Amino acid sequence: MVAEWPQDFAKFKNGLYKVVVVSGEARQKRTALATTADVYITNYETPVSMEAELRSVLQRHGNRAMLVVDESFFAKSLDAKRTRALRRLREWCGHAMSSLARRRRTRPMTSFSK
Repeated sequence: MVAEWPQDFAKFKNGLYKVVVVSGEARQKRTALATTADVYITNYETPVSMEAELRSVLQRHGNRAMLVVDESFFAKSLDAKRTRALRRLREWCGHAMSSLARRRRTRPMTSFSK
């Protein structure tokens, strides 16, 4: 599902944002995070395993980056490590987006400001 987000951004936002998918092994994720982008898309595990790296990237952007965490339903427990990591990272995002596992998004995406 993470791989669908760049196409959806292109479709609904007409190439307005540079989108990077942060996935794979830790080395691949670090390489993706080193890329300058407006939107960083990842799965629900990355904020736990790479919280410091994600925070650094988001801080560099000064509240102008967007972090998209796909399959966010895995972070529904308020006491879960995933949820706590996402809440801490949220401080550094200009917008936050999440998605439940759906096959296709048929309406424009929405973002949630602080």
